[in-house]
This record gives sequence, structure tokens and C-alpha cells, in this order.
Amino acid sequence: MNQAVSYNARKELTFEVTYLIARFGRRRALFAILKTFWKGKGRPPDSVVSMNNHLRRDIGLPELSEPSRRLWSDRV
Repeated sequence: MNQAVSYNARKELTFEVTYLIARFGRRRALFAILKTFWKGKGRPPDSVVSMNNHLRRDIGLPELSEPSRRLWSDRV
């Protein structure tokens, strides 16, 4: 239980790429890797600021204060 686990990302990546080449061939693996690289990371996650109070409570954030209704009552 006290044994430290050595994590080597380069070794794991090499293993995965080798597996893909063995399974699908060099050309298909290369095109899939390049397509994933050029595709990018996608859309960034939604900001926490735009969440409603219900969702904020669910994840343990404090609720946002409601906008004052007084501004609207003065105009009417």
C-alpha cells in the first residue's frame, strides 16, 4: 500500500500510439492524431457567473443576490 506509483506520460502516450498504429495502420492513425490536434480543445466551459441560484446551491457556491425590484417600481 505504501508503494509509490510512477507515472510516465511519455511512456503511456508511446504505448497508446503504438496500439493505434498496430490496430488501424500508420496512415489512419496519423490522420486521426492530426485531426484531433487541429480540432482544438473545443468550446470553453460555461462561466459560473451565469449559473442560476439553484445550480449554484447544488455545487456548494453561495447564491447571488437578486436584482433590486425598486428600480422597476420607481418607473411605473
